[in-house]
Amino acid sequence: MARYWQTLITATVLTEGDAPPTFDTLAHVHEAISDGDASGEWKQQDAEVPEQTMRGLLLAQGSEATFLIPDAEEAV
Repeated sequence: MARYWQTLITATVLTEGDAPPTFDTLAHVHEAISDGDASGEWKQQDAEVPEQTMRGLLLAQGSEATFLIPDAEEAV
């Protein structure tokens, strides 16, 4: 039986300036923390989720359930 996981990654970025920074990708956040003028850290939280929950999470992200659940029916 397959196991399904939801991973939440939270990044905290500290900067200085007249306005908050704009980050349009995770790579941009990484660059600002690693090589830029920002301080930051990230935390990862993992949770196992049941198949039915995973179906809903996939659909909420715009993916079909069959992306990770090969035999999934699309009705939720």
